[in-house]
Amino acid sequence: MIGRGYDDFQLFDLWCHDDIFFATRMKSNTVVDIRDLIYDDLEQNGFRESLVIIGSAQKKMENHLRLVEFYDDTGKLYQIVTNRFDLSAKDISELYRSRWQIELMFKRMKQHLQINHIHGRTEQSA
Repeated sequence: MIGRGYDDFQLFDLWCHDDIFFATRMKSNTVVDIRDLIYDDLEQNGFRESLVIIGSAQKKMENHLRLVEFYDDTGKLYQIVTNRFDLSAKDISELYRSRWQIELMFKRMKQHLQINHIHGRTEQSA
């Protein structure tokens, strides 16, 4: 699952326990506890990776996540947390960029085909 700005830490822990992979953009106010800096070349090659636990003292995750930070073409910094440790930072950034292209496709469909609402048949589409 690739999402944008979710912070349901209990759900993230459940997904980690159930081996469901996710990558999501962190909200700006998310509390991040950096446990280990894996790779820091943000200024030269555009990536930084850390092992983190997210959440406040009252609402903190049990599982470690990987924080991947990168700049887009306009210089905007993105922070993606994921439980995928097998992919490169570049792969994670490409997953997120691909997700954005899907969002743009839906936007164009709604505008050009005059679709106001897209219906789905699963809980996730509600």
